[in-house]
This record gives sequence, C-alpha cells and structure tokens, in this order.
Amino acid sequence: MSRRFDLTDNLAQEIPLPRTGSGERRRTVTGRCVLKLSDAWRDQLENLVTRLYLLPASPAPQILVFLEHEPADNCNRVCAHSSDLLASRTSASVCLVEANPNATSLAKRLALKHSEGLTDLLVKPDLKVKSAAIQVLGGPLCLLTGGFPLPPGASLANPVRSRAVIKAPTQLSERLNELRTCFDFILIDAPPIASSPDAPLLAQLADAAVLVLPELGAHRESTHRLKEKLEAVGITLLGAVLVG
Repeated sequence: MSRRFDLTDNLAQEIPLPRTGSGERRRTVTGRCVLKLSDAWRDQLENLVTRLYLLPASPAPQILVFLEHEPADNCNRVCAHSSDLLASRTSASVCLVEANPNATSLAKRLALKHSEGLTDLLVKPDLKVKSAAIQVLGGPLCLLTGGFPLPPGASLANPVRSRAVIKAPTQLSERLNELRTCFDFILIDAPPIASSPDAPLLAQLADAAVLVLPELGAHRESTHRLKEKLEAVGITLLGAVLVG
C-alpha cells in the first residue's frame, strides 16, 4: 500500500514555527539508514525531515514528540524512520525514544539485545541514559526502548511497578533533561492521546510536537479542535503529518 506524508501547509501556516533547537545547523552528511524503507516512503519522509531539521529556517526542536489520537502504527513508523533518516543525514547524535507501550519495539523487530528502557530509568536512579540507550545495528541511530510494561493505573509520571512502593522515582522531566545532555536530537514516539495521559505530558516537556493523522480520517474541524486542546495545555505544535 502506498503512503503519502505531508507536513500540511494549511495547518503549518496556522501553527507558528518557532526556532526551538540550538540554532546551529549540523553539517549535512550522507550516511546509511539502518531501517529498510521503500523509495516512496523515503522520498516523502526525507522531505519531512528536511523541513523540520535541515533547512536554515527549520525549527529543529531538540526534543520532538510524534502524536496520534487513536491507536495505530502510523506514529511509530513515522517517528522511527524520521529518526533514522535524521541520523543518516547529519553529524548530530540522534536518539529514538519508544514511549508507546502499544507499539512493537524496534529492538524486538530487529532482534537487538536490550534489557532496560524508559520506565527502568524512572525507577532506577542509578541507571544512566547512556547505559540504557542502544546503538541500532552499528549505525548512527540510538534507541531507548519503552522498558518494562507499566501496570494498570500507572503512567510515566507515576511508574509504580506492581504494588511495590517506590520511594523516590526519578521525574520524567529529569530523564528528558539527561537525554538533552547526551544527544543532539531526541524524537519520541508517544502513546495515543485518546488512551494515555502520557502523550500530552511528553509533549509538554518537549520542545515541540507533530501530529500524525490518517489522511482519510483527518477532518479539518476535528483536527483543529485537537490542535486547540493541545495548545491550551502549553504544547507547541509544528504541524500535522498526513499518512494515506
């Protein structure tokens, strides 16, 4: 099935494009992607990555969250391949963070060995981000998996494992700040907005967010209601990516 990606011009004109990155464009290089991607996907996602990060006027957010409203695999795939393309096109260090427990882990799909991820960082104060993040197939992209599954009623803000009492869990904001010191760019695959309070929380702590919408179901009125709802809680939206 063919897919089309577009940072929609209509929405982008109505959402400001602030310069939230470091301001310095990284040296563009031609590296290899580690994730297999069809030519159609590559052309469209390279355009997306270029507009977000590689042009002189690009916003280049250091932490960017990809959001979707309903559960689907679109957000996971767009975020993963965007991270891979960005890592291959610049000399910057890039980390993909899997914060969506419903998505299939990239580490599992690629048979990568890993033991700890984002939720582990939140409950283990001595665990370092650099120790938890793994290099993807020897390429320039690093991956921070979701970690252990959250029990019912828990969230990234309160990651209680079973009934054990965690006296001093590390705050999510602290771990994101640690990621900032370790990587030039961090792209986060967030859980669906409709089913998790972690999605808006991650977007609030990030520099910016991008909506991933199914092209056939992306009605302008409902999209703008969602836009207004997210902006009302302090989330900076750069635009919407239509996947069709």
